[in-house]
Amino acid sequence: MPQFQFEMVRPGIGIYGVGHLEGLSLKPAGRFRTRISQVKQVKAGEPVGYGCVDVSDTDRTIAILPVGYADGLSRRLGNRKGCFFIKEKRAPIVGNVCMDMCMADVSGLKAEAGDEAEIFGDNISIDEIAAKCGTIPYEILTSVPMRVKRVFFRE
Repeated sequence: MPQFQFEMVRPGIGIYGVGHLEGLSLKPAGRFRTRISQVKQVKAGEPVGYGCVDVSDTDRTIAILPVGYADGLSRRLGNRKGCFFIKEKRAPIVGNVCMDMCMADVSGLKAEAGDEAEIFGDNISIDEIAAKCGTIPYEILTSVPMRVKRVFFRE
């Protein structure tokens, strides 16, 4: 119905820099990040997380992060399926994602309390997270509730 076409485009989720369109390079318009609360040394054989499902045969350094499924971090990312971007490297989420916190293996990263951890943004895409969760990017974006602080800025 060409008579109903105008000089407009509905960008949809592309306005957030999400999606793959041939010939168009989208840049993420937002990011979701947190900071490490604590760093703990965990001995080989000691479990991490609810249900004690994450056990390693080596000593490791575990970061505790104040973000969980109540903040929109899918439980499907637990047990090494997802990761954070910390100290310029990917750190796998270990153990089960809890309601208000989760853990990441930061062995060898020299991470400290207060260091930034990206959940999604320039280094981990919303598309990647959606694929790991078996869902669509819209669900990842709309799962982040109002309890998560938003900071808006303009250039």
